Amino acid sequence: MPGDEKDPGVAINNLNLNRDFEMSATESPPTQPIKSPGKVEPIASTIGPEIVVVPRSGRRGLLGGFSVIPEITNPREYGNGTKWAMTVTVSLAAITSSTGSSIFFRGGAEVAYDLDTTPTVANLSVALYLLAMDFTPIWWSALSEKHGRRTAYLLSFFLFLTFSCISAVSVNVTMLIVFRVLSGGAAASVQSVGVGTVADIWDPKARAKAMGVFQLGPLCGHGLAPVIGGALNQGLGWRSTLWFLAIFGGVMLKFIFLCLPETIAKREPKP
Repeated sequence: MPGDEKDPGVAINNLNLNRDFEMSATESPPTQPIKSPGKVEPIASTIGPEIVVVPRSGRRGLLGGFSVIPEITNPREYGNGTKWAMTVTVSLAAITSSTGSSIFFRGGAEVAYDLDTTPTVANLSVALYLLAMDFTPIWWSALSEKHGRRTAYLLSFFLFLTFSCISAVSVNVTMLIVFRVLSGGAAASVQSVGVGTVADIWDPKARAKAMGVFQLGPLCGHGLAPVIGGALNQGLGWRSTLWFLAIFGGVMLKFIFLCLPETIAKREPKP
């Protein structure tokens, strides 16, 4: 019938399409040549921030270039071992203030006899020492915020060492009281600046434990100082307790000089 006849041209075109489809299905996609392995370029990690060490010439704080522990741009990126070393150093430095008051308790009578005064006046060297410790921490804190923690530490412990030596060679009770007051004010720096150092290097989650270790320093000083002071006073006299404070202050000054870089965060200059 005429309606059942197929166009020969259409049949040929369908045959060509089927053949092209079968050929394209069997052909594999072109492969890229495999490069021989060569030098592998390092890929920068984006997991955490990069620790940037400040060069010695650019380190902040008093004589900052002499610190064995280098200053870094973000103090919270120090390793845990370094953080604990710095925390323990500050805690030991905090022993100085509490030891300076408690170590002198047993020497009041000897001071009064040696300097020809009354025990009540001699005890003023302890009472006014504690009074200076109450009022000077806020000044040291302001100094550390402006000039850095390291500067405040080194300056205060140098003054403590100097005033303790002068107190040990006092020739009258007035000289003793004056320089005891000055040494108490110098030793009080760690009470406020030490807390700032702990806050500088520790994240909030780990800060409580570090703060507890720091506070062990002042507490141990109050407990150990009367024992040390009693032994020294009985064996070597009351002046030996002040020489002990001077030596201990000098040792801590050396530790701070070598082990405490500047930790306060850099402030961007105001536009």
